[in-house]
Amino acid sequence: MVRRGEYLERAVVIPGDPPLEGLFHRGARRPAVLVAPPHPERGGGMEGPVVAELAWALTRAGHATLRFSYPGLGASGGRFGPEAAREARDRALQHLAASVGHGALVGVGVGMGGALLIEAAAAGALEAVIWVRPDPDEPLPDPGALRAEVTAVVPAGEDPTWRSAVRAWAEAAPRGAYRVVPHADPAFLRGLVTLGQVVAEVLVPPGQIELD
Repeated sequence: MVRRGEYLERAVVIPGDPPLEGLFHRGARRPAVLVAPPHPERGGGMEGPVVAELAWALTRAGHATLRFSYPGLGASGGRFGPEAAREARDRALQHLAASVGHGALVGVGVGMGGALLIEAAAAGALEAVIWVRPDPDEPLPDPGALRAEVTAVVPAGEDPTWRSAVRAWAEAAPRGAYRVVPHADPAFLRGLVTLGQVVAEVLVPPGQIELD
């Protein structure tokens, strides 16, 4: 039984070779949201607390959500690698579109997951991307190549130099925006709930989210 204030995701198998595990929750509000985890070495499973909180916040805002594990993690078959991660992203997007019956999709990605979604948006597969804490160890992509909306979300406790670089990158994108999560540290050990609220408000303005 699902009690008031709770939600129940449905375990799904994303078909293909290898099969991938995912957690899906239906929602009536467009767009549907794919939540992409960070690199496996940085908590890259779909069960990680940051990914779980994002899925919860977006579901609570009324969106359908799908989170998934990369090949070689959890119950996903295969072996992790850059190309395997890209293929997993594409298959997860296809599965989400088929599940909701429309192509109004956005992506919310953490670290490497956000970079993968930026690639998909550049190819026209996503209407918008919310990139949570771009990886400080990786270069930022060319902002001029992005035509979809992109919002970079960084914790207030991020290194100031990197935070400034991410802000400049977002503002250089044709449809870019930048948000800071107050009182949050880089790992979101603090500010996790606020992160979910900030990301949900990018898609649904404050006052329009129906809370229990």
